[in-house]
Amino acid sequence: MSFAKNDLFRPGHHPLAYYTAAATYYRLKWLFRNKKIDRFYAPARYHLLAGVRCRLLGDTKLPTQPKALSVACNKILDRMWSPLAAEGLVTRLLPAVDAALPAEGRTALSDAVRTQWFADRFRNAVLIESVA
Repeated sequence: MSFAKNDLFRPGHHPLAYYTAAATYYRLKWLFRNKKIDRFYAPARYHLLAGVRCRLLGDTKLPTQPKALSVACNKILDRMWSPLAAEGLVTRLLPAVDAALPAEGRTALSDAVRTQWFADRFRNAVLIESVA
């Protein structure tokens, strides 16, 4: 199976995974737009998307088997299509963003989110909170 750089979807990937990602992104933007989440956190939106998956599914990749993928995606969709549930979930991820920022506070979030260092600290903070 080959994948060309101009292909939007990978052959063999289930469309539900793409739909779930788009729906989660939509809800996150909705939370910002409706001032449910402070716009300060907008630069970390892609980290928050990953945090949603990590919080709900753990630190594993999405399953490749259609039935297991459907179960995983529906777990995310059930939470994200409920405005209150999505707000609660994302709000609980915000301390992980704060924890991933450098302690001295001189680095803007828009700069920090572009670093591997921030991504690693955010992921670890989400995983620690998931276990607690």
